[in-house]
Amino acid sequence: MTVTADDQHILTGAYALDALDDNERRMFEEHLETCADCPAEVAEFAATAAYLGTAVAVQPPPQIRDRVLTQIRQVRQLPPEPGNVVPLRAVSRRRFNLLAAAASILAVLAIALGVVAYQSDQRADELAAEAQQRQEQVDALAAEAQRIADVLAAPDAQRTVGEVREGGAAAAVASEELGEVVLLTRDLPALAEDLTYQLWFIDAAGPVSGGVLDVPPDGDLTLVTEGDLAGVTTIALSVEPSGGSEQPTDVVFGGELS
Repeated sequence: MTVTADDQHILTGAYALDALDDNERRMFEEHLETCADCPAEVAEFAATAAYLGTAVAVQPPPQIRDRVLTQIRQVRQLPPEPGNVVPLRAVSRRRFNLLAAAASILAVLAIALGVVAYQSDQRADELAAEAQQRQEQVDALAAEAQRIADVLAAPDAQRTVGEVREGGAAAAVASEELGEVVLLTRDLPALAEDLTYQLWFIDAAGPVSGGVLDVPPDGDLTLVTEGDLAGVTTIALSVEPSGGSEQPTDVVFGGELS
């Protein structure tokens, strides 16, 4: 049969069933490259043909073929009713547009679900990191509390308590055996930015620095620090230039251990 370029749209079913001759197939494949409707319809026909091919075949009686061929010559094809004819291209284009719209919706949904999943994973990682950080803080506080308890309960623990000269109070508990001192301060006066509090361990040979103190703005500090406490008799605090000094210059607290 002769098929014009305008009639190529009607060949989708024949092409899917491989029922075109070589010339018709070549012309139709050239048409497929530029048509927006036919590729989708060919795919639908091919899928339907594949599905029908899986059906169980039943061999008809031999006389059926002869009867059908005889009667078909006597059957006249009815013309379409006026107003009910829908152009094949319009049907194909409408089907293609529906498929394209559905594909677009599915793509949007897939992207949205991917974004939600990614954000959920990110938030889960953040919560896990926060939980790990909080756990580390709890562990550090527990370890600090245990060190304080060990010093306070040490058999050789010695203590001193007194007022600080410029205001507030200080207390210290030292264990030579553990080599640790617990220092507590309350209401220490705030210092200028170029000054700092410094801790001292004093024995018969003189003072040894226990380090500068990072005192909170409210003046309340609880600190566990290490040091060589052999022969130490006094725990002292002094006010020094920022960074500390090699020797105490302005002692504001000095308490003898007992």
